[in-house]
Amino acid sequence: MPGFLIPLLIAAVVLIPLGILLWLGARQRRRFSTMHDSDLGKVKLFANHWEAAAPIAFGQKGFSVSGVGRSAGPTPTQKSTLAFVKANAEELCSLALAAVKAAAADLQTGELRVSGIFLLAEPNSFELSLDLKSGVAVIPDGVAVPFTGKQIDEVEFVH
Repeated sequence: MPGFLIPLLIAAVVLIPLGILLWLGARQRRRFSTMHDSDLGKVKLFANHWEAAAPIAFGQKGFSVSGVGRSAGPTPTQKSTLAFVKANAEELCSLALAAVKAAAADLQTGELRVSGIFLLAEPNSFELSLDLKSGVAVIPDGVAVPFTGKQIDEVEFVH
């Protein structure tokens, strides 16, 4: 085998599988379709999750709402969980903020706010997403606070 073909062969062996993996990853994030939901309005459907196209109002605040699901939109269980979150929004937001402030006592979390809700498949299971309005350098990807009912499961700093 000529010496100049060896680097080309190595590059092909590395780049072709990498290209396939990148293509598969992009395919998972590509929107498949949209649907209309009576509670959420326009919903974007993806391979493994769905997202409400516009923020949903919870009292004075608007949150992005999304959930786990295979191209089908929110399930009846997720709608029930969303109704639970909506009815208890103030208390749940306060619990999440207090938990993050306790877990990150050494960080400046003064402008911490709840920005999104992610509905899981199990009844009354969801995550509240929190971020800093101006502290992107402190917590660049935000914090996820998973709940089961009104019980916090843990505080997860997203990386």
